[in-house]
Amino acid sequence: RNHLREVIEDFVKETGSERGQFILDNFSDCIGKFWLVKPKASELESLMDDLQRRAA
Repeated sequence: RNHLREVIEDFVKETGSERGQFILDNFSDCIGKFWLVKPKASELESLMDDLQRRAA
């Protein structure tokens, strides 16, 4: 949650986005509309092993 908020804050600072500011102003209401998407191998070591296997 904190990381997402920081990313949106940076975006608003850089772009002046009204939509981004709306999300920040209503963060607790909007947070449920965001999804965390992870690769199947969410651990880096496992991901690297998968990539090496596919390359072989």
